[in-house]
Amino acid sequence: WRTITHASIVLGLTADVIHLAPGTYSTASGEVFPIRLGGQYLRGDQGAAVTILEGGPVLLLNEQTHPHSSPTYVRELRGVTLRGATTAAIVCTTNAPLVADCTVESSTVGISTLAASWSFAYDLRLERVDVRSCTTGLDLRPGAAQSRVTAVDCRVSANAGTGIRLVSSGVTRLELVLDRSVVDLNGGDGLSL
Repeated sequence: WRTITHASIVLGLTADVIHLAPGTYSTASGEVFPIRLGGQYLRGDQGAAVTILEGGPVLLLNEQTHPHSSPTYVRELRGVTLRGATTAAIVCTTNAPLVADCTVESSTVGISTLAASWSFAYDLRLERVDVRSCTTGLDLRPGAAQSRVTAVDCRVSANAGTGIRLVSSGVTRLELVLDRSVVDLNGGDGLSL
C-alpha cells in the first residue's frame, strides 16, 4: 500500500503486520492524520532513525464495531520516529499495547493515555522509547479500572515542561513502573502528580 492510512483502513480490525519501508510518512506523502490502528502491528523494520511519521498522532485504539461486541486491541508500534504532532504523538486507549524502539520528539505531548468509556483498564508497555523535546513527555491518566504503564530502558528528557505527568481520576489507580529508565533535563518537574 502507498500509505499507512490506506493499509490500516483496508486491514480494519485484523492482527496483520504493517511493515514500513524507510522514509518520511506525512501529509505530503498522502497520510491522513490521525492514523488509527485497530488490531495491527506497525513496524519500521529498518528502525526509528530512518522511518519517520511527521506531523500527526498515531492512535492506538480499542476498536469496537458494536456497543455490545468485544473490542479489538492494537498490538504493537515499533521502530519509528514520531515527530511534530500538534497534539499527542501517540494516544493510547487500548488494553495492552507495546511501543518499542521508538523516538518521540517535537510534539505537544509525547505519549498520552486516555481510557475509552467502555475500556476497563490498560497496560501500556514502553521499551527503549526516547521521548524528547516535547512540551510534556508523558501525560498519563488511569482507565476505568486500575491501569499500568511500564517503561523499560526508556528516556524522557529535554522536554520543555513536565517529563511525566500523572493525572488522578477519582477512585481508579494508575501504576507507573520505571525499570532502568531515565527522566532528566526537563524544563519542569521530572514527575508531576
